Amino acid sequence: KKNKRMLREKTRDLILNEMLGSIKSDRKLLLVDHSTMRIMSAACRMYDVYQQGVTVVEDVTVNRQPLPFDAIYFLSPQEQSVEYLIKDYDKPERPYQYPRVHLFFTGQLDDKLLQMIQRNNNLVSRVQTLKELHVEWLSPESQAYHLDSVDMLSRLFTDSENSSPEVAEFEICRRLRSLCLALGQYPIIRAARTSVASRIGSTLQDTLDSLPKSYKSLIKPQSASNFTLLILDRSFDPVSPLLHEFTYQAMIYDLIPSEQLQDNCYTYKIPTESGDSKKGDQKKTKQVLLDETDFLWPKMRHMHIADSINWIIKSFNNFVKTNKIATLQKGGDNKTGVAGLKQINQAMKEMPQYQEMFGKYSLHIRLANECMNTYKTRELANVAIVEQDIAMGTDMDGQTVKKGNVTSEVRKYLNDESMRSDDKLRLFLLFLWWASSNGVKDKDIEEMNKVAGWTSEERSIISNAKVLGIGAGSKAVKLNLSKPDDSKNKKKNKKKGKEDPDDVPYAVSRWQPVLKEILANLSTDTLDVKDFPYIGKQAPLRSGEGSSGGDKTKAKSYKSKGKERKDTWADEKEVVEAEGKVKKLPDNAPRVVVFIAGGATYSEVRCVYEAREALEVDVTIGGTTLVTASELLNQLKAMSGGGGGGASGARRKQESDSEEESDD
Repeated sequence: KKNKRMLREKTRDLILNEMLGSIKSDRKLLLVDHSTMRIMSAACRMYDVYQQGVTVVEDVTVNRQPLPFDAIYFLSPQEQSVEYLIKDYDKPERPYQYPRVHLFFTGQLDDKLLQMIQRNNNLVSRVQTLKELHVEWLSPESQAYHLDSVDMLSRLFTDSENSSPEVAEFEICRRLRSLCLALGQYPIIRAARTSVASRIGSTLQDTLDSLPKSYKSLIKPQSASNFTLLILDRSFDPVSPLLHEFTYQAMIYDLIPSEQLQDNCYTYKIPTESGDSKKGDQKKTKQVLLDETDFLWPKMRHMHIADSINWIIKSFNNFVKTNKIATLQKGGDNKTGVAGLKQINQAMKEMPQYQEMFGKYSLHIRLANECMNTYKTRELANVAIVEQDIAMGTDMDGQTVKKGNVTSEVRKYLNDESMRSDDKLRLFLLFLWWASSNGVKDKDIEEMNKVAGWTSEERSIISNAKVLGIGAGSKAVKLNLSKPDDSKNKKKNKKKGKEDPDDVPYAVSRWQPVLKEILANLSTDTLDVKDFPYIGKQAPLRSGEGSSGGDKTKAKSYKSKGKERKDTWADEKEVVEAEGKVKKLPDNAPRVVVFIAGGATYSEVRCVYEAREALEVDVTIGGTTLVTASELLNQLKAMSGGGGGGASGARRKQESDSEEESDD
């Protein structure tokens, strides 16, 4: 049974049932624009769409022949999309494109667009349905969504002829309002004490307070709601998107080239049946989706890469061992199982009835190996240790890092001609973030800039990183998360020869996103009200009838989840178990929707699934996009091409933060 509390299932329900299922006709034609096709593709399979009686799916921007079908237009409320709609009915020589028209828009249709439609009598006479669905986001997985706005970070901090920060903030609020309407709940809004998050929170509250009466009937009042909307912007944690993350999903999106991975579609080449794998011209291209319809993906996506490789092979061998039909014949010995991709491919040939299942195993071994090959080729092991030392402020033994050592290590990598420029940029931005609070002198930083020999575009990225609180002249807002200082306990345990219960699994994966601490504190109603103030009404998270207070033991356990070992993973033999199921929560479980302006990272997405399981809070995470390090660097580069707009945005941010501090 589908859980409609999950945003992705709610999105599917809106598209499949409230839109397509509501039209009673044997012949349905669905017309979409670029945005709505992406919304639909993220939440539904084409099979699901055709099951609702849709015969054809067409692009509204393409010329088409008239058909005697019911035409369902699923469009974004944008002028260009409405113009294409009207174009279908404005030709005198053709009385109509389709006899019956059903119009569904993803969000509110403003007066200008409505009047454009009303002026076309040929169209109006055929309209049977006009409805706003309130679905202005993509839901690529059960607990994650995004606004599909990869340029929003630069828009939030840059004035241009076509946009301004205020316009960008209003667009975000309009779409978050749609999210609240779709969920049918009026949220308690909390926003980080950073300029962008605060303004978005205030504007959204005003937008919800001024809802038209027709909308208010769709949404529960705050008094009947158990829903907190937490608004952050990327400056609350600039470290997480810059670090190399080595869990499976995050590593795939970080290291697989963009030409091979678009959204969740992975493209790769395999040898043809008659071809030789060593001949490049004997290969065919395959495309697969990395989504929750793949039975392995939910189980593997948040594993550390070392665990995932071991787990996938063990899982395959367990399947073969427990299935009487699927027994591998390997040189007369069926006890050894398989050890890699080549043998799984051989198994696919021997047992074609299991080809689809074996294909999934083959895919994930291929992906994991591709990630590991890139990891080794780019020699990320050593640089990742330095990244972690900078982010944590301590080395793998828990000792505070020394300024001279960190500076020397970073300089060494900046001077390494074999190192990729984007890896250098990521490391240097992390260093600048750390340097601002560790007394590194400007002359030392300038010397490192000379060593790196940045291009003009790279200098722009470094300059524009001020908007995230990185670099000289930035004014990052320090958020109090009440994180306990356990350095004394570390030293005490070390003297006694005890293992620290908070030791992390791998030296390259010690950092935990700041969001993890925020969610733990929010679940126990201990999140600092000064740093994360309520916008409007105040209410504890678990204020719903029949709910209990937050469990501090669970919150503590969640913070330290997965922190049992601190070994490296070259010789790792232990195989972790994988559930892969999203836990069903009680109906009165509090709902938290996180929104991050500037983009949420895949490491933060992982934290949300862990929080949902550990804290029994229905957490969903989203942002303007799901951001990777390369996308973040591109957004910083896009800020007026030389730091002009970005510097202006940074000053605007600092002025706002200064005003907030002066009010305290």
